Amino acid sequence: MSFFSIATKLLFGYPLLKAAKVCSNDNTSYPKVLLLTNSYAMSTQMTTDSGGADCPESSSKEEPVSRGISYLTLDMEVDSYATDNRTTLDTLPSELLLLIFSYIEAPFLIETVSKVCQKFLILLSSSTYWKTRLTMWYHPCKYPPVPVDNSSFDWMSACMETEYTYSLWQQNNNNNRLEHLSFVDIQYGTVDAVHLFQGGNLLAAGSRDRSVTIFDLTRPEARDPQTCRDAIVFADDKTHQGWIWCLSSNDKHFCSGSWDSKIRLWDLCAENPLVSTYRCKSAVLDIHMDKQYIIAGGHDKCLYIIDTRAHQMQSTKIHQMPILCLAVNEKHIITGSEDGHICIYDRKTNTVFKKLTMENYPMCLSYGDHQLWVGDRIGQVQLIDTSEDKFELVQTFDFGHKSKLTCIKHSLGALFTSSTDRHIRVMEPTLNPKQITCFDPKLGEIACMDYCNNILVCAGSTFCVDVWRPREEL
Repeated sequence: MSFFSIATKLLFGYPLLKAAKVCSNDNTSYPKVLLLTNSYAMSTQMTTDSGGADCPESSSKEEPVSRGISYLTLDMEVDSYATDNRTTLDTLPSELLLLIFSYIEAPFLIETVSKVCQKFLILLSSSTYWKTRLTMWYHPCKYPPVPVDNSSFDWMSACMETEYTYSLWQQNNNNNRLEHLSFVDIQYGTVDAVHLFQGGNLLAAGSRDRSVTIFDLTRPEARDPQTCRDAIVFADDKTHQGWIWCLSSNDKHFCSGSWDSKIRLWDLCAENPLVSTYRCKSAVLDIHMDKQYIIAGGHDKCLYIIDTRAHQMQSTKIHQMPILCLAVNEKHIITGSEDGHICIYDRKTNTVFKKLTMENYPMCLSYGDHQLWVGDRIGQVQLIDTSEDKFELVQTFDFGHKSKLTCIKHSLGALFTSSTDRHIRVMEPTLNPKQITCFDPKLGEIACMDYCNNILVCAGSTFCVDVWRPREEL
């Protein structure tokens, strides 16, 4: 038995040998490459509902996710097979290397295998390889769900995040790759706002008991409910006079919005953490903070834009009913209101650029990567294409939620939704989203959720805050 056969059998198992022999018997080494896309778990571990026995049946009749083995042709220049008697992995033809790579997790390929030698680096630096791998992963679903520029879209990051997210969530309740933290008996009211910042190291929670509490998730005490109080790095229950309803942050500060009509700006590094207070004309229902500005949506139908450097605030009435949610980037402020409209506000001209009418009024937004995901009052999700500033409705989805959505978050690898029906669903971020998992975190009606750097946090009517994060590998 040849060195290649022994190494393949030991490293990747006998099933690969047949495919390897097919490749090795093909004398054509350029430009035809036979690529087997299996990716470590596609054929056996992915189902439409792989976790969450508590999860109710989805109202849509979905077939289980099928991620079988497929063959395809990939145009890529490859090296001829080495004739040296001393055959090592780096001398194998690129056809076989790509086939072997298809059995290895994307994060390991990027972080380890690509650093073994120059040949591996070149093969794994090809955006064509990652696009092909990702296309076959989601086949036949369209990913990304809106058109993208192939030259600028980061296919490698998308593939790595997709596979890593699946490895974390595909069997949520029995998956030892996730660590579950629970903060109990810290706040004595429904927690309506949670926010992850500083890369997910800090967690802020705002409650109806008028308190804001910040936990340092990097502290060992955070792992034990008995010692979780020792992970608190900030707590205030005297500044706000109303329910804490929304939280946001930038690199240096964080801010809180409340039903007392005030926005508080905080600096955790200062001796006196409270930096500034801004008074709006009504309750503050959602908030966003960037390096210079605080943007807030009010119960009084107004959009508030606060310049934290000049200490100036402007308000503009752009809706006929309260603003429930907002999302922001450098060009636009997007607001969703109980009046059933989504307004796209141009930050440069300070005018409403476009207005969309929704069948059911929006409750939450997730904006980025030329996508706007909208969760509405009956539990449905809308996808809006924002590329080239067109803001056009693409499709409406029913994921199976039985009540209004309270939060929606999307990334390159997944779409997370929470609802007052007590469930969290993790979906594929495609044009035909399949369910990765669904579970009931036992928090009552879920009031809020946040997702950052593979960390998920949510809270509800049980006064508890729960966190799921990748388990540290020893």
